Amino acid sequence: MWKNFRGMGWEFAQPGDTFHDGARRAWRGTLSCITQMDDVVGRLLTFLRDQDLEKDTIVIDGSDQGAHHGIHGISGKAPSICSDAVCRVPGVTSGDTVRDGLVENIDMAPTLASLCGVQGLDTADGADITAPLSVVVTTGKNVAVTENPWSKAIRWGRWRYPEAMFGGKNCDELYDIESDPDELSNLAADAAHQTIVMEARGKLLDWTSATRRLVNSHPGVKISGKVMGKSTYPLASDRSAPNHVQPRHREMKIKNYL
Repeated sequence: MWKNFRGMGWEFAQPGDTFHDGARRAWRGTLSCITQMDDVVGRLLTFLRDQDLEKDTIVIDGSDQGAHHGIHGISGKAPSICSDAVCRVPGVTSGDTVRDGLVENIDMAPTLASLCGVQGLDTADGADITAPLSVVVTTGKNVAVTENPWSKAIRWGRWRYPEAMFGGKNCDELYDIESDPDELSNLAADAAHQTIVMEARGKLLDWTSATRRLVNSHPGVKISGKVMGKSTYPLASDRSAPNHVQPRHREMKIKNYL
């Protein structure tokens, strides 16, 4: 993939442009967009303050995702959509305080509903992160996951573990974000890090089983494991069971969810 991207021409390339010329041009465009957004957001915040609306308004600065622009020799966001360079986007802060806990973009809808004191969407994934925004709680989620049809990446603590399928072959990676923030040294095949690799695979499996959306019925099971019959729920708008019966919203995650 690195060779393929190095051989591809950049958009708006001029004759004789090198790969690095294209990357510099892409970054100039991106930084120009950021400068423009800074100006527009500044005008918005000034308006809210002038209209005495500042204390009654929630402001979230977010984005779609980052882009490589030459990082790792890749021109766009793919195929390494699960790299930290692409996944790190602006989050939610309180005042001038910055939180370093893990949150996900899908947490925005439940969090906004909670902050506004209204009932959340019954079909929204994600979690209410109101507590991590407080002064006391700073940890955020235990893990954060990025996924696309070809790959998933799990982030926890100092580690990021992307796992992908290319040509029917599993291609996993492991990076120590603290010592290697640019993700240049893949530790997945390193014998000294196999315990971390297995921990990552376990966490990713747990996340997969806990986030799978159920359809409209599932077995009701006692803690003892005895089947007590089936419970039927009205379908939500996405034709699945409502959030309160989904695995991620239940304390007891059992094998029936797999």
